[in-house]
Amino acid sequence: MSTISSPSPDPSHSAAARRKSAIAVASCTVLGAAAQILFKIGMGPNHFVPTAMGIATNVPLIAGFAFYGVFTLVMVLALRQGELSML
Repeated sequence: MSTISSPSPDPSHSAAARRKSAIAVASCTVLGAAAQILFKIGMGPNHFVPTAMGIATNVPLIAGFAFYGVFTLVMVLALRQGELSML
């Protein structure tokens, strides 16, 4: 019976990857908070117009959606490198 041994992970590399993931998760927290604030501003009475053109030209609302998109991408990349419970 033969077994294939995989190379053991380099502890310094895994520590660096965990640190990088933790920084990414922390930045996601800031991005998510900024997206929520932009949504709130964009949906306020001074910005929201309930028409297709009004929504398409609502800069804070569009920026909030963009921040949530970046948040999602960064979070996926962060979670590829580490476990959520460890971050």
